[in-house]
Amino acid sequence: MKQIRRIRQRFVCAFLLLVILAQATAHAADVEATGTYLLNEVSAPAYGDEWTVLGLARSGIEVPNGYWDGYVQSVEQTVRTKNGVLHAKKYTEYVRVVIALTALGENPRNVAGYDLLKPLSDFTKVSGQGVNGVIWALIALDCGNYPMPVDIDASVLATRQKYVDALLDRQCSGGGWNVSGKGSADTDITAMALQALAGYQDQKAVKAAVDKALTVLQELQNDD
Repeated sequence: MKQIRRIRQRFVCAFLLLVILAQATAHAADVEATGTYLLNEVSAPAYGDEWTVLGLARSGIEVPNGYWDGYVQSVEQTVRTKNGVLHAKKYTEYVRVVIALTALGENPRNVAGYDLLKPLSDFTKVSGQGVNGVIWALIALDCGNYPMPVDIDASVLATRQKYVDALLDRQCSGGGWNVSGKGSADTDITAMALQALAGYQDQKAVKAAVDKALTVLQELQNDD
């Protein structure tokens, strides 16, 4: 339980670091302080520290020599040990690594000889994780503008449009998204879905869904 709590704390810090970075150089001190915290918490990143790696890689903060190399080597070793199968059902395990490696300028399509994007071509398995799997599959594919991978063994071959349509189908009736697709929108899931759909707003249905969700997200915001 403590490990899960620690991972969540690091994710929040990494996410906040990305938010701060979006608010221009006036917050340079905040970026530095948050980055220092993450470096103290994760002095030697390894497989599983993807959110920390992502936040620090995009921050521009100087890290110790070999800091990124250690992470990449850990990922490669993990992929070899697992024979390229990071998880049988949680395909967000692949997504996390793809996003982190992309932030470092590494190629997630060849990690110890394995293509970590390939599992995202199985629409049935990815969507089987629910809306969260669909959201992050799109984000991972688009974070490096990667070509759609093809797995000839996939029961239903995925496309970006299939994932977009799946998100639209699962939008709550009042706008926004949650894990079940029923009831009220959830702030976290809605914000992530908006990130996934951001690049597809040239489609009228997507633009309408995004506008509706933004209104809901604004209503969910607290006074503070």
